[in-house]
Amino acid sequence: NSSVSPTIVYGNTLYGGAQTITQAAAKLESEGKTVIGGINADYFVTSTGVPIGVIINDGELVSSDAWQQAVGFYADGSAIIGRPQLSMRLYGTNGSVNISYYNKTRTTAGFYLLDDQYYTRTLVTEPGVNVVMEKLDDQPVTVGSSLRLRVVSIDYTSSSTTIGDNQMVLTVNNNGPVDDLPPFQVGDELTLSVSAPNTAWNNVVYAVGGQEVLIQDGVVQTTSTATAPRTAVGVKADGSVVLYEADGRGANSAAGLSLLDLANEMLAQGCVSAINLDGGGSSSLIARLPGEESYSVINTPSDGSLRRCSTFIMLVNNAPATGTAAHLTVYPEDQYLMTGASTTLTTKATDANYHPAATPEGVSISASSGTVSGNVYTAGTSSGKVTFAAQSDAASGSGSLYVLSQCDSMTVTREGSTSAVTSLSLSPGQTVDLSAYCSYRGLSLAGEDSLFSWAVTGGVGTITQEGVFTAASTKTSGVITVTYGGITKTVSVSLGLPAPQDVTAIASFESVQPFPGGDAFLTSDTEQVRYGNQALGVDLPAEGLTLTCSPISISSLFTHLQLWVQAEETVSLSARFQTSGGQIAEVPLTADLTQSGFTRYSAALPEGTTAFVGLGLTGAEQTLYLDQITVSAGAMDDTQSPAITRLSATTPSAGQSATLSFQVTDQNASCYVLVSRMQVLVDGVSQTFSYNANTGTLTVTTPALAAGQHRVTVQASDGAGNLNRLSVDLSVGSSTPVFSDLAGHWSSPYVAFVYGKGLISGSQDNGVLAYRPDRNLTRAEFAVIMARYLELDTSTTTEIPVSDYDQIPTWALPAICAIYDTGIMTGRLDSATGEVNFDATATITRAEVMTVLGKLLPQGYPVSTLTASDRADIPAWALDHVTYLTSLGLVTGYEDGTIRPLNNITRGEIAKILYSLY
Repeated sequence: NSSVSPTIVYGNTLYGGAQTITQAAAKLESEGKTVIGGINADYFVTSTGVPIGVIINDGELVSSDAWQQAVGFYADGSAIIGRPQLSMRLYGTNGSVNISYYNKTRTTAGFYLLDDQYYTRTLVTEPGVNVVMEKLDDQPVTVGSSLRLRVVSIDYTSSSTTIGDNQMVLTVNNNGPVDDLPPFQVGDELTLSVSAPNTAWNNVVYAVGGQEVLIQDGVVQTTSTATAPRTAVGVKADGSVVLYEADGRGANSAAGLSLLDLANEMLAQGCVSAINLDGGGSSSLIARLPGEESYSVINTPSDGSLRRCSTFIMLVNNAPATGTAAHLTVYPEDQYLMTGASTTLTTKATDANYHPAATPEGVSISASSGTVSGNVYTAGTSSGKVTFAAQSDAASGSGSLYVLSQCDSMTVTREGSTSAVTSLSLSPGQTVDLSAYCSYRGLSLAGEDSLFSWAVTGGVGTITQEGVFTAASTKTSGVITVTYGGITKTVSVSLGLPAPQDVTAIASFESVQPFPGGDAFLTSDTEQVRYGNQALGVDLPAEGLTLTCSPISISSLFTHLQLWVQAEETVSLSARFQTSGGQIAEVPLTADLTQSGFTRYSAALPEGTTAFVGLGLTGAEQTLYLDQITVSAGAMDDTQSPAITRLSATTPSAGQSATLSFQVTDQNASCYVLVSRMQVLVDGVSQTFSYNANTGTLTVTTPALAAGQHRVTVQASDGAGNLNRLSVDLSVGSSTPVFSDLAGHWSSPYVAFVYGKGLISGSQDNGVLAYRPDRNLTRAEFAVIMARYLELDTSTTTEIPVSDYDQIPTWALPAICAIYDTGIMTGRLDSATGEVNFDATATITRAEVMTVLGKLLPQGYPVSTLTASDRADIPAWALDHVTYLTSLGLVTGYEDGTIRPLNNITRGEIAKILYSLY
């Protein structure tokens, strides 16, 4: 209408111009426009950001339609949906040519016409013909008109050709229809004509592409039933436009819609024509809610954050602000309430033109059900929609929320924690404050603990209606029952069981080899390590061996000893202890658990044990490996890693700090999490933090964060040596890419991060710094990166035993020699010649990279089953490392479920993996 107009937003150039919806809105607002809403629009090529379909901006044709669907908006805000089917023809006295694509990335598919709205260069890399023309008419390209041009140069090259401000380039690949190119000559005057079969497109002011037809002439056109997040645009019979977005893939508990669902939804909205726009992780919607100073992201993106997209449909408010309140909106603090629950109400005002205004004095609020006292609403006993009426002398308005008396899911937690509790092991007389939460069809219902029904059976204690449980004073067991809305949750309670036991490593072999002599040595080969980065190797002779160490004190608190052993042949072990009487007691160790290629041996400590003094080993002659000798209070059975859960995180602006909180506990509560081995890293730098051992809550405040991508990682270990880590990504503000070819590329934030760490570099491309993220990485480049990452000494060069040593590039030689000496990256065996080559200039595969990185990681993290559909393609030598990295989330694979181990890794991919290590 006259107050609100649609517009199309895209990047400064089509190539590399992808941006988030909030960046697109900010671009409009920087031009003095007031954005009141918007959604993502067309499909696009993810590697380039170039949209698939048409773009018309302020009447100017910016990009052709490639025979896709589109929505076009007229000056009065009304719309047309359909295929523009644009025809573009370039002709002159020496012939004519039909333009296949305008401002799209050149392939072999036809003739392409580019101007500087695509990019400042043609960006072609294969041989072809480029006809450079200058515009003779001072007017834009529009549908239904023509434009005169003059040929200024013709080149035959595979290099990228510059596109000037007043130029257009006709370009064709040599493997395309190059033989159909007319014999244009320098100086030829040509005419570009643009037309559409339906002349209604001639008057479109803004247009953007879409994909599948949902509704045509009031009839649903699709039968597809695959669900996903969706975005659509439709037009009603009266000309009204509907912008529609649906979450999916579990975001905000939403399952998504099929195209058939979406079509029926648009039909229910009254649309007679509708098309599906880009969906999935691209789906996004913003709106300026009544009374708010700025727009907000309304949906929950399925990627976990906003995706950079090529085009957006935005709505702009053209009416001026009056500053006088005309409408009131009542906001509930919680959208969905349990019966009897309370929530705080807030009233905000807008003027007659939908701009925020000061809320007038004396606003009174009434509710259709329940009660309102001041600004607090309390729900009644019945379910349904509740409407609020707000009234003042100057303005009036409304609001609403929903009250539900039923739920289909319930969670019980300890107060201050988000982790579900299904059982409690407590000391007699111990008090625990429990909280309950319920939801219905994925919608969280707000309400107080007192609204649930709490009960205790089995005589284990008492519980208040606020969920405070007090254990009985005797050893027993029972059940806490929580009920609301037809759903019951139970928590089993055991009293008198011991608290988490103390476990101490008396020999972890991380830096100290406690057994002197030539028979024992430290190893860092990950296949020979159970926990951490090192283990003890032992060359066991046929006659057996006794390993003796200086006495390691053992507290009287501890009752058992255990250690892990990897052996090829059967081996018998005994532990030797010093007792309070000064004697040496030797106790046989019993195998009780096999896991990760190691067997755990254990024994009860002799009475009066004061110190551990050694081990006895007998068996076949072999080399075996020992790791993680621990003592514990009670027989220890903890092989589970600590649990780390993100609780909350603030979102800082550039130059501000962020505060994050996590829950860090042992998963089976049988072993203490070691605060001394807990670490919080911000961009790889260790930070101070606070940890509440009673609640398991860890809190950290980061340093001031510059604009860009940042990574906060929490690392934890329990006394048994089990490890875990959790990383949180923080995207702060917006930063300009360092490299000229990264604008809109998915790897841009990761490249910027590792560039800032000094791990990668670029090269000059036509006077600007380029990274080339899609080029394959070479083994030499990877060696240099890893030498930098490990901070190796590259000041000297020692010749390494590879046959192609003399062929290693000089710039990479010090790094390759240094990385070779670490043993994590050696060479490739040439099966034909039997020689080992480093192959410095060859590309490196994803499996090779994951194997090198896997050798750097400490052992003891949880390992999950590798589910990649191409698991069979992983070489045997790389399988354990690939499984380890994917279990930790350091490598995530591709959207189709593959890991592609034999593919060469690109420079963009290595930046992402390096970033994940921090």
